[in-house]
Amino acid sequence: MMFIEVFAPKGALGHEQRRHLGERLSAELTYEESAPAAVIAAGRALVQVVFHEPGTWITGDGAPDPGVPPRYLVRVSLPRAWREEAAAELISRVTRVLADSDAQRVNAEPVVWVQVIGVPEGGYGRSGRVMRSTDIIMMIVNGTGRRRAFAEEPQKEMAQ
Repeated sequence: MMFIEVFAPKGALGHEQRRHLGERLSAELTYEESAPAAVIAAGRALVQVVFHEPGTWITGDGAPDPGVPPRYLVRVSLPRAWREEAAAELISRVTRVLADSDAQRVNAEPVVWVQVIGVPEGGYGRSGRVMRSTDIIMMIVNGTGRRRAFAEEPQKEMAQ
């Protein structure tokens, strides 16, 4: 379960660019060559990508020129238990996706910043219940919520 936030200056990305970038990030950050396709699809179904376009974006050297390609801040939130192991790979993949349109600039200038945020155990919730990293793994392995990752009794209590 990853929550990906992409920050870019207001108006820097059109609707189609945001859609394409969101799909690429979702696909790239959930791909694992050795994983079965069903597991990848189940994990991808738990990814959410949102875009923020702040009206004001100031850097240490002033406001970016609107005629220059945008700077990005990408924040990837995932269970804290996975953060340390996943951070380097996530940073590399996010940067690679953003470099698709302007590799020379992205690789030469500090225009892509990536933050990998570990959500504390018990800090995720679904259907009114706390989800732990093991619950998320079970959802992925079992097919993204088609089978409950939680014990049946708490689910029955919630339905009442």
